[in-house]
Amino acid sequence: MIDVDKLSETFDGDDEVVTMILSLYLDENSDIGDKLVGLHQQSNLGELYSLAHTLSGTLSNLCEEETSSLLKTVELDANSGKQSDKAIIDEINVNLSKIEEQITLYLS
Repeated sequence: MIDVDKLSETFDGDDEVVTMILSLYLDENSDIGDKLVGLHQQSNLGELYSLAHTLSGTLSNLCEEETSSLLKTVELDANSGKQSDKAIIDEINVNLSKIEEQITLYLS
């Protein structure tokens, strides 16, 4: 989950900036979990690496550690030509849904 307090501190407590960033995340990543699962099912390691790398960095910048760390594992696996365990992908997908719910609640 995103540490909203830490994220807010990063922007000197400017809730308007935090709201804008979280809104942008939702706009840009509404189907990201489905994309991740699809790439894993297709064993598309190149695209899986790229998506995991980008999303890991994005979530890290949003002060989210757990899912970012799992994505880093997927990124490293894909980069070494290895398919990550489905359980990791499933856990990431569940976490992404929870993050989306968290952001939606924060923005409401």
